[in-house]
Amino acid sequence: MYAVLVAGGGLTGASLAVALADLGLKVAVVEAVPPEDPGQPSLDDRTSAIARTGVRILENLGVWTRLAETPSPIRTVEISERGCFGGARIDAASQGLDSLGSVVRNRVLGQALWDRLRESDCIDIFCPATVRSVEAESDRVRVGVKAGSGKPKKFSARLLAVAEGARSPLREKFGIQAEHKEYPQVALTGLAEVRKVVRPDTAWERFTADGPLAVLPAGGRRYGFVIVSNRGAEKLAEMSDAELLARLQQLMGYRAGEFVAVGPRAVYPLALDRAERVTAPRSVLVGAAANSVHPLVAQGFNLALRDVAALSETLATFGRPPADPGDPALLARYASWRRSDQANVVRFTDGLARLSRSAWLRPLRGLGLQAFDVLPQARPMLARFALGQGGRMSRLARGLPL
Repeated sequence: MYAVLVAGGGLTGASLAVALADLGLKVAVVEAVPPEDPGQPSLDDRTSAIARTGVRILENLGVWTRLAETPSPIRTVEISERGCFGGARIDAASQGLDSLGSVVRNRVLGQALWDRLRESDCIDIFCPATVRSVEAESDRVRVGVKAGSGKPKKFSARLLAVAEGARSPLREKFGIQAEHKEYPQVALTGLAEVRKVVRPDTAWERFTADGPLAVLPAGGRRYGFVIVSNRGAEKLAEMSDAELLARLQQLMGYRAGEFVAVGPRAVYPLALDRAERVTAPRSVLVGAAANSVHPLVAQGFNLALRDVAALSETLATFGRPPADPGDPALLARYASWRRSDQANVVRFTDGLARLSRSAWLRPLRGLGLQAFDVLPQARPMLARFALGQGGRMSRLARGLPL
């Protein structure tokens, strides 16, 4: 019998499996798409901005030092409204830090996580495979796992951790309802290159009439970008390289430099998915399976890492290794810990999404950004949120072992 079976081996599921294995737990990971597959939805060429607390978590899991590419530090974040005065600026030095976080490609981070999975004697990997059935009993959960064309095999675990992503089929099997709100926006993500780097350690969040834009340092002369548009996926997908470069330059000006090349990109719709609860008998939802949020201000994976750290620490308080990771009292304690942080991130990102897509609210956005120049308490509050310090911090997030 496994202590924990993790459904989903993307960034969140792999991070959780590594953390649990470090507690001495016997873990199974079930993932549908191999990490090397170009179609792997989690481990693609998109960039992720990892907040300082998230970096500490990954450092403590022995993952950060394994990255094949050097992460790009973020020392300054600038938030502005195109065509308006005022703006918010957060810099690491004013917070007494060397950086606010770092940017890494999902594929690079995924490779480091999977290297840890494959090296651990405590982890069994089933890939490609999917969880097809779940039966919760008083002391275990029985899970049917199907690999390839063979018949499903039955496994038992004390706890099933669901890290499948926003539209989790397992969440529905538990009867957990989820709020689903489709935003009338789509996002275009990719990597662009500038002729000469102007500010290599600055990230930008910029509001425009058509939607927000995020530009993140990605090493060398590269920047990761996320263009959120109210105009539909077709217009974004059909843009040529030249049109996209012109669009980036128009929206950003020359703050990041002159954009000269752009690589492959992807377009995807945006939505909010929030589960009504994060636990079921012998089961727990982690990451986007519990809360999938708007990509503005890059909170999704950072929230998932805080879930991973909190769940691992909660299990650790019940023994090393805990005798029963699926104990109802343990799951209730985890849910209580995470409730406030999850709710705050959902409210904040959903509010920003509404604010970002309305041309009528443009004056309000401008006034809000100007407030950061005159209200002394506003900037530290936003900085704490950006650093992932909005709620109770786990030991891993504070740089401490479990």
